[in-house]
Amino acid sequence: MADFEERFPHLREPPGPSNPMQQTVPEDETVLRGSVVCLATEGLLGVMLALLGFGSPNTGGHFLSSGSMLDDVSAQIAALVPDSGWQGSAAQAYVAHNHAQSQHAKTMAALDRLTGDLIAAQARTVLTARRIVIVAAGVVAATGLCCLALETLGGPAGQGQSLILAKVVCGIALAVLAGAVVNLIVTTFQNAGKVQALTSELADIVTRLPELSDPIPGSPGAFSPRSGSASGFNATDHSGSLTLARVLDDTVTLPETPDVCLALADLPGSPEFSVPDLAGPGFPDFGAPT
Repeated sequence: MADFEERFPHLREPPGPSNPMQQTVPEDETVLRGSVVCLATEGLLGVMLALLGFGSPNTGGHFLSSGSMLDDVSAQIAALVPDSGWQGSAAQAYVAHNHAQSQHAKTMAALDRLTGDLIAAQARTVLTARRIVIVAAGVVAATGLCCLALETLGGPAGQGQSLILAKVVCGIALAVLAGAVVNLIVTTFQNAGKVQALTSELADIVTRLPELSDPIPGSPGAFSPRSGSASGFNATDHSGSLTLARVLDDTVTLPETPDVCLALADLPGSPEFSVPDLAGPGFPDFGAPT
C-alpha cells in the first residue's frame, strides 16, 4: 500500500480537518455571527422606539369636552326666542341672529368632536406601532441570547446554526416593523388631510357668519307671529309699520298735533275764543309758564 502511494502520489487523499463538523460552515460565513445580526437589529428597533416616544400620546379628550360645552351653548342660544308680544322687523332680526349663532356653535361642537376623534385615532396608531416594536425587540433579544449560546457551546457548527436562526427571526421582525411604520405614515397623512379639511370648513363658517346673521325679510326661517295675537297686527302688511331703523332715526319728522286756535282763526265768522290753560287728560299741571 505504501509502495502504491509512492508510485502514484496524485491519487493520495488530501488531509481532512481534525473535526469533521467544520466542513458544514464555510469560512466566509463564520465572520458574520448570529449574535451580531441580532445586536444590530436590536439597535435599529431601539432607535425606532425612541422616535415613537415613551410618553402617553394625546388622545384628544379636551376636544370632546369642548364639544359638549359648545352643544350646551348652542342649546342656550336657540332657547333665547322673543315672546309673542315682540313682533316685526326687530323680532325677525333677533331670531335670525340667534339662529345663526346657534348653528355656528353647533358646527363648532361637531368640528371639535371630529378633531378629537382624529387625534384619538392617531394616538391609537402610535401606541400600536410602539407595542409592535417592543414585542419585536423582546423576540430579537431572546434570539440573540440563543445565538450566543449556540456560538459558545456549538463551535463552528453552532455558529452556522446561530447565523441561520438570526437571519430568519430578525428578517421577520424587520418585516413586521416595516409594515407598522408604513401603516403609521399612511394614517398620519390621512389624519393630517382631514384636519386641514376641517380647518377650511371652519374658516368658511366664520366667513359666512355675518351673512347668516343678517335678517332676510320673507325668508322661510324668519320669525312669523301668531295670527291670534292681542294686538291684531298683521306681520305681512309693512305699509303701516315703522321699521327698526326708522324708529332709531331721530331725524325723521314725526306728525305733531295742530294748534286749534290757529286752525279756527282763519275761518270766517268764527267767534273769538281762547283755549284755557288746562292740563291735558291724564297729565298733571306742573305750573309751567305759558
